[in-house]
Amino acid sequence: MTNSTQVAWGMLSKACLLIVASTSVAMAQTQPNPPTGLTIDGGTTVPGTPLPGLLFSDNFNYVVNKFDSAETKLAQFSAAGWSGLKDEQTQPGRRANGYMYTRTDAPGCGPAPSGRMLTMEGLPGSLGGQTDFYLQLGNGTAGSIPARVFVQFDLCTSRAGGEMSDVASVQDKLIYPLFGSRDGYPTAVQDAAWLQTISTSAYRGGTMIQRPEPGAFTFVNISYASADGPRALISDQVNAGAGHLMSPNIGDPWIRPNRWYTVRFLYDVSGDQGIHRIWVGSQGQPLGLIADFTGGVTSGFTYRTAPLDRRGAKLLRIPTTWGSDTGGPDRWINIDNLRLATSEDALR
Repeated sequence: MTNSTQVAWGMLSKACLLIVASTSVAMAQTQPNPPTGLTIDGGTTVPGTPLPGLLFSDNFNYVVNKFDSAETKLAQFSAAGWSGLKDEQTQPGRRANGYMYTRTDAPGCGPAPSGRMLTMEGLPGSLGGQTDFYLQLGNGTAGSIPARVFVQFDLCTSRAGGEMSDVASVQDKLIYPLFGSRDGYPTAVQDAAWLQTISTSAYRGGTMIQRPEPGAFTFVNISYASADGPRALISDQVNAGAGHLMSPNIGDPWIRPNRWYTVRFLYDVSGDQGIHRIWVGSQGQPLGLIADFTGGVTSGFTYRTAPLDRRGAKLLRIPTTWGSDTGGPDRWINIDNLRLATSEDALR
């Protein structure tokens, strides 16, 4: 793939990808959408003019094999607009404990909706420790990831054949932004405006709900207190120790294995009160709202943001840490048709 295959990251202007020897990764800018339509590897057409509000889009229709060299992986993901990458191939011996690659189909999930998918293969069990692997977006300056941003992708977890995925009982990260005064990860706890995780437990009020089957998980958005006090606070979950945990509060919260879903998140910490929403739909079906947390509007819920939150995030990584220092279940989570946007219309 060449640079002409890149898609829009409207706030940034130049692509580069650097992997450094420390735990921090490079920060880069990506090129805007090409001025005319073209066909990229796999036959997917990239429109010449990006939709208004579309920041970034990747349907992963390029070849990155699991055991490709670091140089090959870096070149391919960089050409697609990513600003950072860490896995076992690109940073061996640095506790990545996982692999990032693309493929056409996956056990239990079948073919990718777009032709190829990104597979996030985390191996905390097989490799004996917590993962720290990711793709990264952003250039390291506040606002690279806007304070109000939609994130959407197709998702399927493989639980078949040699890929019997499962999820730990703790909250494992899925989308990890860097807010606040630090220049690199990890985010300071007091700067965690939002942190999207997956979990085997959901909360409704003060009640913890266990998952319906092995391999299933739900989404839990964590927002820790700032130096000025609590951010997200769900009044009827405080006594359960989950007042800061936003898990779906409408309908069925569960994502089951071996099924393709389209998932849309809204993260909005641009105002005095934050907003978090999630829509989910099975493949080919309309999206339905499963989480609606609007600070000061949703009953019993406040979401007070901090000044640095409202500037936006500096970086964003997918997924980062799964499991614990002693291990955890291996898993293969596949995503496709990833988009980041400031407008919901840009996702349609």
